[in-house]
Amino acid sequence: MQRLFNCAVALSALVSASLIVSTAAAGPIDLLVAGGVSNTLTHYDGATGAFDSTYTGGAPLDSPRGVTIGPDGNVYVASYNTDSVMRYDLTTGAFIDEFAAGGGLSSPVGVEFGPDGNLYVASIGNDRIIRYDGQTGQFVDVFSTTGWAPNRMTFGPNGDLFVTLQGAQVVERFDGQTGASLGVFAQGGGVTDPKGIRFGPDGNLYITSRFTHEMLRYDGQTGAFIDVFVDADLSVLERPRDIEFRPDGYLYVTGGRSNNVVRYDAYTGDFVDVFVTTGSGGLNGANDLVWIPEPSALSLLALIAGAAIRRTRR
Repeated sequence: MQRLFNCAVALSALVSASLIVSTAAAGPIDLLVAGGVSNTLTHYDGATGAFDSTYTGGAPLDSPRGVTIGPDGNVYVASYNTDSVMRYDLTTGAFIDEFAAGGGLSSPVGVEFGPDGNLYVASIGNDRIIRYDGQTGQFVDVFSTTGWAPNRMTFGPNGDLFVTLQGAQVVERFDGQTGASLGVFAQGGGVTDPKGIRFGPDGNLYITSRFTHEMLRYDGQTGAFIDVFVDADLSVLERPRDIEFRPDGYLYVTGGRSNNVVRYDAYTGDFVDVFVTTGSGGLNGANDLVWIPEPSALSLLALIAGAAIRRTRR
């Protein structure tokens, strides 16, 4: 039990450190966007959206979809056509290893590290959420069997897992500890081919409706449809995919067909600007995005987490 407690404290420290990093000045934060067609992770300046570099691309990565930062500070990417999750060095972009595969993983899309520190992957090819050890990448179990075509997912404030089902046009909810389905959480509002999913600063749930080119908002407690938070405007955003709220008060959305990243007011849904312009740096088939701290911020993250771990050992 003490070991579990120590791990929990360390994870809490990581979360706290990430909040410190996130609320720092915009300079230390940059953006990575997965290009499913360009087969790249493209690096952009976090303050201006200007193209910086092609972070990594090509073999062994094949059609990147979901992307996240792991507890070790490296980048984890769902490689759709190789049925695996690849790991890359955050600082250099160098390929480290094929971190997770097997266990029935088929056409992975969304990737998330859970409250338990393990990696959860949406296996759209066989309607499963598969769990892997967050340190070794070893297959743990089929965490959940979902409805039709699980896509992106997020852990809610209460620790449950919320998954967009693009085939069923709903959000399904799962017990965050057992993986048992708790049924359909959100539906309606005209959602068509839901993709990205996140809880917003107001506690409500936001999802992208890809074929209507909108973002929809649902009550974070009941799942009831509230409104169309971002209206369709094909001159700006086409086929929205992933969404991320940032502490700067903005909401960032990738356009899968417009091949850009658009910024909106996180509280009103009003259009702000096109943060990453169409095709910048060769971006094609924009999928998921992730904000990355530069090495100095990572050092802060490691120091805070390390100090917490040392305290738990005393």
